[in-house]
Amino acid sequence: MSIHFWNKKYTETLAQTLIRFRTETNIQVGEKITYAGRLDPMAEGLLVLLTGDDVHKKDSYMGLDKVYEIDFMLGPRTDTYDILGLVSLDSQIFSVLDDKKLAIFIKESLGSFEQPYPPYSSKPVEGKPLFMWARENRLSEIVIPTKKVSIYSIEYKGKKIVSLEDFKNEIITNMRLVEGDFRQDEITDSWKKYLEKQVTKEIEIYTISVSASSGTYMRSLVEALGASLVTGACTLKIKRVSIGDYKL
Repeated sequence: MSIHFWNKKYTETLAQTLIRFRTETNIQVGEKITYAGRLDPMAEGLLVLLTGDDVHKKDSYMGLDKVYEIDFMLGPRTDTYDILGLVSLDSQIFSVLDDKKLAIFIKESLGSFEQPYPPYSSKPVEGKPLFMWARENRLSEIVIPTKKVSIYSIEYKGKKIVSLEDFKNEIITNMRLVEGDFRQDEITDSWKKYLEKQVTKEIEIYTISVSASSGTYMRSLVEALGASLVTGACTLKIKRVSIGDYKL
């Protein structure tokens, strides 16, 4: 079989995922591997990998609809819209989700619209990816591109409560697991400073399930949710559970 439905792990980069895939499936060193649709380091779940001659079938999988489960919190804002980002200095303290306002946001978010690419993404602009413009603090020099996306459904799945100390330790651990230059030390320090400002000993983490068209950014959706609630919002984990008819 040269089309593989692979379970990417949380904190893995795509490079790490491909190395693990090649090792665990005994794919020969010289054989080509490609993927149909990216997943960020702080995302996990279903990934379509193609090998051999099937690498040319990539486009037939790229446009399939996706279903995700997203864990997020309210209060902090980061420059990447997820936990692998620098916490904004103007972030509010942890906030609590208002069910009625969430219902309004869900209703207003369904359908098709132009979604701006997040600043920290690989979308090329004038010959280099957006994240390079962001790292150089030059986003003001360009127009952020948008993409037409469709959201078919959003379902609130519930919440869990974790201690502030456990959350802090998890951030430190996960930052160490991510390989490559993602500003891990700076990000860890910014989270430590943010958490030191909190007066609560426990925080609430919320989960939603989203069915959407290919290319819809879940961390951008969470960022928009925070803005609609007049607070910050940060994606903690994204899990892709299906691609078209293929399920995790």
